Amino acid sequence: MKKIVVLCIILAILAAGCATLALSPEERILAREFNKLALNPDEVNFIRSCGFNEKHLTARQKAYLMREGNALAGYGSVR
Repeated sequence: MKKIVVLCIILAILAAGCATLALSPEERILAREFNKLALNPDEVNFIRSCGFNEKHLTARQKAYLMREGNALAGYGSVR
C-alpha cells in the first residue's frame, strides 16, 4: 500500500515537471514575469473575466494572460 502511494506521488511530481518542459521559451519568460507581479483588483477582475482563478493558474495560463494583457495594452508580444 505504501509503495502505491509513493508511486502516485512520484508520478504526480513527474507530470508537473513534464508540463513545465512543454512550455516554449517565450511562455517560460512570460510565466516568470507574471510571478513577479503584485495583482491589483483590476488585474484580478481581468483574470476572472478570462475564466481563470487567480490563485490556481498553470504556467501556460499565466503566459496566456500576459500575452492577452500586453495585446490589450497595445504593447504586442514580449521578447
